[in-house]
Amino acid sequence: MAGYRQPGVVLGDHHFTVPLDHGDPAGERIEPYGREVASASHMSEDRPWLV
Repeated sequence: MAGYRQPGVVLGDHHFTVPLDHGDPAGERIEPYGREVASASHMSEDRPWLV
């Protein structure tokens, strides 16, 4: 994960471009934002996402 470190955690920012109306994928779009937070001591483990 590309990101930055804080004491004990690694943080990564993610931006997604998605249609505002999924019935009209070519229409207006929005860009939701999410932040990935992972324990620095567990970075090598394959862990599931929690949303």
